[in-house]
Amino acid sequence: MFSDPAIPDRAMAMKNNEGHLVISAFEERIEGLALLGVDEIIIACVTAHLYLDKLNNKSKKRITDIVKLLNSELDKQRDKCLILSSMAVYDNQVINHPNAIYPAKEDVQLVQEFIFKIKLSCNKRIHDQFIDLVYGLSIKYQTKSIAFACTELHLSNVFIKEHALELPFNIIDPLEIAANYIIQNNIRKD
Repeated sequence: MFSDPAIPDRAMAMKNNEGHLVISAFEERIEGLALLGVDEIIIACVTAHLYLDKLNNKSKKRITDIVKLLNSELDKQRDKCLILSSMAVYDNQVINHPNAIYPAKEDVQLVQEFIFKIKLSCNKRIHDQFIDLVYGLSIKYQTKSIAFACTELHLSNVFIKEHALELPFNIIDPLEIAANYIIQNNIRKD
């Protein structure tokens, strides 16, 4: 898995027309990983997937797209799945699947605020408040499945599992899907 906080903020780069900085940073890191013998890369940031099509072909071939992995999971869903994500993912509809629904912009803004809170201070109070928000959104949007489509939201999924919280909705976590994908691929290779 490729997670490098030194890469420029993906949303800010897009907003400021500086996407080239993100693309060159990705290509540089991917080339460095290739020199280390890495043949498959998963980029954990869903917002970063706004840039994948702009990478050179050599870099693209090494990347396993977590959005495609998430879409495969959504294919298995009978019901609609509420996508909780950053504002950039929402604005660009990065997860474009027939079973995916995005909340209203004001609700995405609330999620975005929690993304920053989780990023700055990953504590029980923040997770409890976020889980309350998610519960309310599950009722508002009448869904039993919610995708935590942001790296920081994955931390709330970890919190939920560590505390064995029973929730009335199913959490779909792209990072968990990616980890299972890696495990399954390595079992097949052995």
